[in-house]
Amino acid sequence: MANVHYDFLCHLLKRVGSANLNGVKIIKHLKPPIWKEKAMCMSFKTYSIDDFTQALSEQSVTNLCLSKAYNGKSEIANSARELSGHAALEAAKQKRNVKASLQSEITIGAGIGRATRECEFKWLPVYDSSSNGILTVRIYVGKVHL
Repeated sequence: MANVHYDFLCHLLKRVGSANLNGVKIIKHLKPPIWKEKAMCMSFKTYSIDDFTQALSEQSVTNLCLSKAYNGKSEIANSARELSGHAALEAAKQKRNVKASLQSEITIGAGIGRATRECEFKWLPVYDSSSNGILTVRIYVGKVHL
């Protein structure tokens, strides 16, 4: 997200709670006349999916969905595993229940060995005279072809 205020980053990191500073780098921007020529990029990581979902559930701009099913390029709104009881019977009667060909899921956790699945927040200040910057949220989305 471009042009995010520094206070929003602080609020997000406070709500996540388990995010720790992972690295600090000095990098160059692509457009030095307007932006800072060199900026300090800070990286924060967390391995707790509960803290991440709790922090994003407090806002109403976007909805977080940890798992989705797709058939080709179209999203399946009510996948077979979400339907239960009477809803599954009705879908079977109407033959609307389309099988999913792809299942995607957000994975955040410690993993095994070097295979970690962290959530990373990168903050890059943009201008010299303001406290706005670029916030990048990096997460792992696992995909399983069915």
